[in-house]
Amino acid sequence: MSRSDLYDGSGTTVKKVFVTVATTLGVAALAAAVALVGDSGAALGVFFFATAALWLIATLRHAFTVAPEPVPDRDTHEVIR
Repeated sequence: MSRSDLYDGSGTTVKKVFVTVATTLGVAALAAAVALVGDSGAALGVFFFATAALWLIATLRHAFTVAPEPVPDRDTHEVIR
């Protein structure tokens, strides 16, 4: 998924849900990381579980995404085809 996929509005509903969930978890992890300065155990728990959830959804996304076929042009090596 490239930056243009996120902002041109042509994404599927699944991509939009993924981006929304990943953004929410990322903001939660960032807030928890900032709160860790205050030596908070709850912030450490939020940071850990937000990071684990981000890893899980990214792994699932990569596992279920079909790899695109290489575009046959002069820069594509014959072994890839």
